Amino acid sequence: MKFNIATIAALAAGLVLLAASALLASPSVMGFINLAGLGVVVGGTLAASAVGFSPLRIIQALKVFALSCKPGEANIDDYVEGLAAVADQYSSSGAESLARPPGLGPDPFFDQGLAMAAAGVEAGHIEKLLDQVMRSEYESWTAKADVFRAMARFSPAFGLAGGLIGMIGMTRSMGADPAGAGPAMGAALTAILYGLLLAYLVFIPMAVRIERRAGERYGLMSLVRQGLVLAASGVSGDGLRAGLGARSAESGIEIE
Repeated sequence: MKFNIATIAALAAGLVLLAASALLASPSVMGFINLAGLGVVVGGTLAASAVGFSPLRIIQALKVFALSCKPGEANIDDYVEGLAAVADQYSSSGAESLARPPGLGPDPFFDQGLAMAAAGVEAGHIEKLLDQVMRSEYESWTAKADVFRAMARFSPAFGLAGGLIGMIGMTRSMGADPAGAGPAMGAALTAILYGLLLAYLVFIPMAVRIERRAGERYGLMSLVRQGLVLAASGVSGDGLRAGLGARSAESGIEIE
């Protein structure tokens, strides 16, 4: 699977900077390792997520995130030209002559709208039907982002729980080994650190990534919808290019 290189580079740079800062604060890497605390945070977060969401929905959310990390393959100019070609076909030969432009990649939304126009569906009905599809797809993507936002709420709470568990164990052993109180306290605090890192370095960025790509996809679908509606209304290819070109510039549609 091909991923956006900029995303990987930014993540790597952030992790390196975080690790360097941690080493400056403490020369020992082992001071930041607490497998018991990590188990509490990860296990608790997964358990709470399994209660709130079905396993299938969590897996779907992971798949959508992986899809959102792939570099965008859509080219706005290609879509505008493809829609202009559809408009010219419609105005010159009618709805029966409509064919998919060869320069576009796979896009079920475009194909669905083109099939409606080829079937002679009125422009107003095409707009309403495609609007429903757009909203449904956008809500589906953002629902997957909600899974990670929920995990971002769970992980700091279980980080705090792991810290409390560690401190309870520390207080019970203080009488027998007072010198071990400091290291035990540090180990307990690492659980809180794990919870915060998972929330703000993993889950929230994953949700933001999905929501951003959902917005980009929604903007592209909106462009396609308007283009097909204009074509079904009898607008020429040149008129469609002018209208969609101005619209895409104003809305700032951009695919990473």
